[in-house]
Amino acid sequence: MDNRTRAWLYDILSAIQESTAFLEDEDRNQKNYPVNFCIKKALERNMEIVGLSLKNILNYLPSLNISNSEKIIDICQRLANIDDPVSEEIMKVALFEYFPKLKDEIHLMIIRSS
Repeated sequence: MDNRTRAWLYDILSAIQESTAFLEDEDRNQKNYPVNFCIKKALERNMEIVGLSLKNILNYLPSLNISNSEKIIDICQRLANIDDPVSEEIMKVALFEYFPKLKDEIHLMIIRSS
């Protein structure tokens, strides 16, 4: 694996870890979407980072199979489009269902590439 792909993988992993920390700080009861506006915006930004990095990886390595990548990329594109809002429910699915699995997959890819 080349350095560019490895950098994208680390960007994804970092954004997911940061999002997890924001969610833990906001509400330790889990699966509650934050009320704090700043945390919501930070989570959206991390979603954009993950989506863009996934898009770059899949454009560069189209044969790579990453779970829910198309859904995450779609959410990222919708966040960038003001006319197509992303509901809290969609964000919750991404954060609590897609991100944990993606984190495991990305972590494994990084380990295998070392």
